[in-house]
Amino acid sequence: MAHNSDPEKIPTTSHGFFTDCIGLLTAKGLAEALGISITTAYRQAEDPDLTAEPVRNYLDKIKAVFRRLENIGRVDLAVSGLQFLADSIGMRVIPKSSPVPDKDSLEAELLDDLPHLAAVHTAIMEKKPLEEVERLAFIAIREIEEDVVKYKGELAK
Repeated sequence: MAHNSDPEKIPTTSHGFFTDCIGLLTAKGLAEALGISITTAYRQAEDPDLTAEPVRNYLDKIKAVFRRLENIGRVDLAVSGLQFLADSIGMRVIPKSSPVPDKDSLEAELLDDLPHLAAVHTAIMEKKPLEEVERLAFIAIREIEEDVVKYKGELAK
């Protein structure tokens, strides 16, 4: 199980992530960080296509939770989990796709922003935690992006 020592080559699989973690942190270091045995740490890095009895690693299990949340229409909760993890290294979760307007008219789309913008302002005025303000701001920005997409559609007519 050779780890990838090149920071330009980021693993594209969950087991590749754990392989690199073991290579950089050692199996003992990974086990200590996760509160698991060294054997279990090594099992996280097993390629399921090459293992007789594959075990889903922790990243694959979290991914399954996110998919279930998506299936019941709670992508927002999955995003909050991702954002929690991203915050730990000073990063932000950004959707890959352009926002899709959810209102029939440009006017309705524009009005749809107001409660979200008000929520950001209220949170700031009430001195809510920065993480909450940032989460609310992200939602408001996404709503404004929907306005721009809707407006582009109007201009194209």
